Amino acid sequence: MTTNHRRSGDSAAERTGTGAVANRRTFLKALGAGAAITTLGSVPATATPELTDFVETDGTEFVVDGQPIYFNGTNNFWITDNHATRARVDDLIELFDEMGLNVLRTWAHCEGEDGHCLQPELGVYSEEGLQHLDYVVAKAKAHGIRLIIALADNWDHDGGIPQYVEWIDGAEDRGDFYTMEACRDAYKNHVETILTRTNTITGIDYRDEPAIMLWELANEPRLEGDDTETIDDRQGVLTDWITEMSAFIKELDPNHLVSTGMEGFYTREGASEFFYNDWTGQDYIRHHDIDTIDACSFHMYPYHWDHPDPNDPDGGSPFPYEHGAEWIREHVTDAHDELGKPAYCGEFNVNRVSGLDARNDFLEEWYDLFDEYDIGAPLPWQVVLESTNDHDGFQLYRSESGDILESYGERVAAKTGAATGGPLADATSPGTLRVGEAGRFSAAYSTGGGRSLEGYEWVFGDGTTATGETVRHRFDEPGAYEVELTVTDEAGASATDTETVTVVELPEDSILVEGAGEGLFDDLAEFHVASRVASGSITLEAQVASMSSTDPDAQAGIVALEDLDADGAVGGVAVTPSAGTEIVRAFDETTPTWRERRYDDHAPPLWLRLEYADGVMTGLFSTDGEEWTEIETGEVALGDEFYVGLFVSANAPSELCTVQFDGVDWLESFASTDVGAVEIAGHALSGTGEGGGGGEPADLDVTGDGNPAQDLTGDGLYEDVTGDGHLGFNDVVTFFEEHTGDVVQGNVERFDFSGNDQVGFTDVVALFERL
Repeated sequence: MTTNHRRSGDSAAERTGTGAVANRRTFLKALGAGAAITTLGSVPATATPELTDFVETDGTEFVVDGQPIYFNGTNNFWITDNHATRARVDDLIELFDEMGLNVLRTWAHCEGEDGHCLQPELGVYSEEGLQHLDYVVAKAKAHGIRLIIALADNWDHDGGIPQYVEWIDGAEDRGDFYTMEACRDAYKNHVETILTRTNTITGIDYRDEPAIMLWELANEPRLEGDDTETIDDRQGVLTDWITEMSAFIKELDPNHLVSTGMEGFYTREGASEFFYNDWTGQDYIRHHDIDTIDACSFHMYPYHWDHPDPNDPDGGSPFPYEHGAEWIREHVTDAHDELGKPAYCGEFNVNRVSGLDARNDFLEEWYDLFDEYDIGAPLPWQVVLESTNDHDGFQLYRSESGDILESYGERVAAKTGAATGGPLADATSPGTLRVGEAGRFSAAYSTGGGRSLEGYEWVFGDGTTATGETVRHRFDEPGAYEVELTVTDEAGASATDTETVTVVELPEDSILVEGAGEGLFDDLAEFHVASRVASGSITLEAQVASMSSTDPDAQAGIVALEDLDADGAVGGVAVTPSAGTEIVRAFDETTPTWRERRYDDHAPPLWLRLEYADGVMTGLFSTDGEEWTEIETGEVALGDEFYVGLFVSANAPSELCTVQFDGVDWLESFASTDVGAVEIAGHALSGTGEGGGGGEPADLDVTGDGNPAQDLTGDGLYEDVTGDGHLGFNDVVTFFEEHTGDVVQGNVERFDFSGNDQVGFTDVVALFERL
């Protein structure tokens, strides 16, 4: 940002009179010795496109995998501020994701400051600060958000170029930063430190990270006349510096795009306005007409630029808001027609003192022009949380202006792929399924290239097909299947995308149950059950080995019913993600189902036991299948014959919760039945393969806390390292810490996620990729 006054106020200052503060996620313990604390939150596999390809350029367009892409972005410096918390990162990234913002511009620099400043002393780096940056990159990647990262700053907000000048012996002003060898070496050292760093969360070097879109040499580099009295050709000095530093980056990192980070001022002979004469030392055309500069950067701040020179009694040359439209046109046109490169507006906004209506009117006009002139990316300064104090008048809140940005996002999404003359197919699918498990396949990220998509055809590689933007499919046999999606637009043009799905056998002693419905409690009885007839006294046990929950109140467990319509007496023992273990029961059809919930922290894998004798039902649970704890006992009158089985409810009528039960020798044959008014049919299937999802608790307790690692998919690999029944970032963190331990190294075949017959850091990365 152009002004030096954007950093007043506490970064945690609360904004009054706005909407609610976003929820914050829970974070886990440190990753390895002193490494970043990380859980990036639970991101559904179908919610985010995987960032595996680098952003490149093709003429005047940004492209990914050869397809043109148009970005809708924002700035945010709070996210990498030296006092920022990971909770703030979490909230901001989720906000950007919800708004459809797919590129974030932020900093990878901080000099001479406190907190977790990246470079508190010259050449000395804070590991805490670097790990915070690791977290930002990993979190953005997990949400499909690309990053534009500036490597230095003209201003002294976080030290910046003035701090380098203060550090270097003999340096006196900004001009020395660009000309003195010691200053140039210090900058190069910083660049090399960042680009060659291995992210402690992803295990990927920054220079190899596709989530990073572009490096900026600096934020708003200028060389004004009062910066130095010894430089005659300030334009030439900037040209030499940009040429040298961009080439240095390209040598270290040939994967990423590079730009200047400039405001886009021109130098035109005879011009009186500062933004067109040589006052800043910048020249938009000359400084972007360098082979190692890939895209053209420009900014726009009418509020600041209306009075740019405090030494001018007349206030300098005015830059009215109305000139913004021409500023956009000439910069995009010059980039496209003169230089043949993409353009992006790295910063812009209307100051709040002009009024919210005026801000939104100008923003709408400017976004219309960004669309009309096919700009690569507009990035306003800056979208923030509703709770953030508006300390400089340039904070953008979703509640006030978000609809403008979100509408633009919809428009550019339709343009993505348009240069190919047709649609773009983008299939998302589960990487691994068990035989009989309903996989969710989505075409939500496909685009029509400017036209509407009217057809979605799926070919699953097993002789079956389906139609629809989102479909579910079950495979009957194990193997690797090539799933092909074909999308067709309204003009009849089509495109295809292919995903590979590995289907594994369900273990022989397991039963897979999938159920929808809102649950078993109060006056509700909506679930799926795999059941058989029973009589007399019973004692039934089953291990809930894994549970893919759709809702905090999803249920999975053992049930006994007077009838399969659940009109009669019923009782059961269950586990839920939000309340731990519970027992549910109703005396007869006139009694609402009563539930005794323990609100403990128990989660799959977990053993459950249901006992019934003489009209009394007891529910128990165990973490090891040997030592049992009673939940509750109560009366339930079931009659002489009744049904017993395994039940699952998603606590959502149109979603499925998938549960694998192990050790169920009392249910060799069963009927698979939906109970109540579910909107999507459930399913139950017996395993025929070898091995067990419950695993070998004594041998595979990686952490020694009594929770054995679990094979959630039946493929022989124990991705649930913590034994909590779910695959999440806590498993990646734990595996990073424990992968050299005896339990892991003694069971290589069960933890060799990379398939190289040994367990090392490559397997940590491979486990991360399984997310």
